[in-house]
Amino acid sequence: MSKEFKIAFKIIQKLNLNEISNPKSFFADFSIIFSRYGILMMIYWNIFQNHAQNLQDFSFNIVAWSTFFYFSTAILDYKRIFKEYESDIKSGNIETLLNKPLFYLSYRIYWRIGRRLFRYVAVTFVGLFVILSFVEIPESMRNYFFIPTMLLTLITGSLIGYLLFTLISQFAFWIEDISGIVKIVDKLIMILGGSYVPVAFFPDFIYKISIYSPFGAMFFVTHTVYDSWREKWPMMVSIQFFWVVILCILNLSVFNFLKKKVLINGG
Repeated sequence: MSKEFKIAFKIIQKLNLNEISNPKSFFADFSIIFSRYGILMMIYWNIFQNHAQNLQDFSFNIVAWSTFFYFSTAILDYKRIFKEYESDIKSGNIETLLNKPLFYLSYRIYWRIGRRLFRYVAVTFVGLFVILSFVEIPESMRNYFFIPTMLLTLITGSLIGYLLFTLISQFAFWIEDISGIVKIVDKLIMILGGSYVPVAFFPDFIYKISIYSPFGAMFFVTHTVYDSWREKWPMMVSIQFFWVVILCILNLSVFNFLKKKVLINGG
């Protein structure tokens, strides 16, 4: 296991160094994310200015921080892992990679982390300075347990994201182009994760789907800004751990079946 972590560390380190040497990609992501975020915040500012009486349980600050956490986490771009699977399968590299000392599914997750981690940290760090200049930190984020529980749910949610799209990516063994499936799942995640409408604004039925499905559980970090997080975080983190276990089992089951097919049929 220690050998695998050493290899994983080297992969992530090398890819992050490559990202650091390419600042254009950082500025491109920063511009896209904050242009979308800025437009959305102007819309919500207008809503809160004109309909504050109907939104007494919420404040603009809470919505702004919740949406910021969604957009910053989205930079990790879990879904792009399917491109690497398609490339491996179409090029035939998959047979070589299956014989490497590092487990293939883990290898592709480490590769994706390496491609996005620096970008996520850099954009989030700069974004924090920007948002702090305009939006006050809500009281719910000033509690002692906010940072540790936020980091916990961020890491666990990211695991769900990588595992979910790893599972979907394995369909590339059967289907030549899985981009359609990826787009459908991605849209579900955007809706249930709170991309443009905060989860707290959902009708009760949609809210429950968001909470108990992996699509919403990926972005529980957006819930950390609400006052209810103090009571709900143990339940929400438990749901995340449940999905991590389920997705691990599904990924291993599908991969073991596919690996036999690849070895028997030669690809």
